[in-house]
Amino acid sequence: MTQRVNREVTGRTTERPRFGIKDRLGRDIGVRIATFAAVFTEASEEDTGCYRHEPGYFFGVNIQATRNGVEYGASQPNKYFKTIEERDAHIAKRLEESRKAAEKKAKEILPY
Repeated sequence: MTQRVNREVTGRTTERPRFGIKDRLGRDIGVRIATFAAVFTEASEEDTGCYRHEPGYFFGVNIQATRNGVEYGASQPNKYFKTIEERDAHIAKRLEESRKAAEKKAKEILPY
């Protein structure tokens, strides 16, 4: 059940794998993967700017597309999981989806 909570993030790590594939403009396609632990605790009535989430300890990830190692495109939301295994499975799935999309983009031809 979600409720008003505060969030504390610890242990943030960042990786920027590239797929060895270039887009039609010659930029390396990859992703930025930020992993972290998040503790959601019940917010008091005085707290403002709270999250709506289930209280507890979670393993978080944020995956963002990159071009030449720089974040690219729309911002992506954080995802939270109860176990590291669930988070790692999500990362593996997103990496595979992103790699397949990169291969498709590499075949696009410039319109001019």
